Amino acid sequence: MKKLNLLLIILLSSAAVGFSQVSYSSLTFFSEDGYPFTVIMNGLKKNTEARTNVKLEGLTNAAYKIKIIFEDKTIPEIDKNVYTKPGTEITYRIKKDKKGNNVLRYYSEAALPYDYIPENQTVYPDNSTGSVVVSDGNTGVHIDMNVNETGGNVTIQTEDGSIDLNADVNVNNATSSYNTQVSQNETHYEVENNTTDNYYHMPGYNGRIGCPWPMNPQNFQRAKQTISNADFDSDKQTIAQQIVNSNCLTARQVKEIAALFDFESDKLKFAKFAYTHTYDIENYFIINDIFDRDFDKQVKRTKSRPLASGEISIKKAVSLLFLLLIASLCIILQFNLYSLYASLSAFILVIIYPLMKRISWWPQAFLGIVFNFGAIIGWIAVTNSLDIAAILLYCGGIFWTLGHDTIYGHQDKQDDLRIGVKSSSIHLGENT
Repeated sequence: MKKLNLLLIILLSSAAVGFSQVSYSSLTFFSEDGYPFTVIMNGLKKNTEARTNVKLEGLTNAAYKIKIIFEDKTIPEIDKNVYTKPGTEITYRIKKDKKGNNVLRYYSEAALPYDYIPENQTVYPDNSTGSVVVSDGNTGVHIDMNVNETGGNVTIQTEDGSIDLNADVNVNNATSSYNTQVSQNETHYEVENNTTDNYYHMPGYNGRIGCPWPMNPQNFQRAKQTISNADFDSDKQTIAQQIVNSNCLTARQVKEIAALFDFESDKLKFAKFAYTHTYDIENYFIINDIFDRDFDKQVKRTKSRPLASGEISIKKAVSLLFLLLIASLCIILQFNLYSLYASLSAFILVIIYPLMKRISWWPQAFLGIVFNFGAIIGWIAVTNSLDIAAILLYCGGIFWTLGHDTIYGHQDKQDDLRIGVKSSSIHLGENT
């Protein structure tokens, strides 16, 4: 009997290991106007009686299809995809929009206690096999234990097959064996064996890093799909920021997510938010094209540009940009160290420039600041210093560019006004 008790302890300990691999989440829905409702999640009814506040616990999926059915049948049903976050309780509220229709909107979120256990977890015996099955109601974890006088077995498996732990114990022979196998079926970033740095090394990138470990391709594609499934840009923004806030992305991944938004303002808002969560922050300028190409399509003068017209794909454009950057780096490395520092400092200017027409009447002035920075770099490369003559030359170039491009920009005024972007040509009007 003592051996059997020992067996049970071993099996239950193994089960605890399985549970420690699961991060639960919960969702709460409430009606701002006090209308009782029923929640249908992935086709299953979650509350038998209509309520004004419904809480769903022990969730393990990243997204769920929700239908809200009101007790008052005159109120139209609400269908929406909602999203969870491991270890977090997210609250959605039912409110009226500007048209007076009931809509489901994100409201708030809060971290769950570290020892959180879902209330809807159930345990029931399966007498036909002599096993005990523990289920959380969402098929997130399945634990199967078989116990008898000669031995026992415990199998733990998550719904996606990522954990498979087996423990076999022979009571008569007082022996035990364990076999633990973890298979993620995913491609992970590999760390070079000859380094002890606690961050990922991106091939060909030697710049500053904003976060250590970017998302692997499989996880990123799942996150991207979750964002794209949202119906409105406001929901996409909320979900995207939730994902980015707890992860690290590459500049290219940020660009792909930004492309999911329909409006330029939402793209810009996300790009600003994601900057501090980007691994290769010195590559951040590659997201600029995601802004300009949509505007270029609507301007007569620029709609025939390769990217705007679709003549060249974003992938090919990024590949060409990468080759040009490598060539530029090779050139700048031939100069002194101060020239290199000046070149790197120009990156932030290059990143900001395409956004200026959205926030300022003076994008042409900023173009002068960026376009003429080569004068500073060239002066430093030759003299190994920066003096007043170089600064005057730089300022002169800025004003020349401002005057020239303001006049040049008059041909785009009508298109710019229609699209809603700004320019010094519009601002100065007949004065130029």
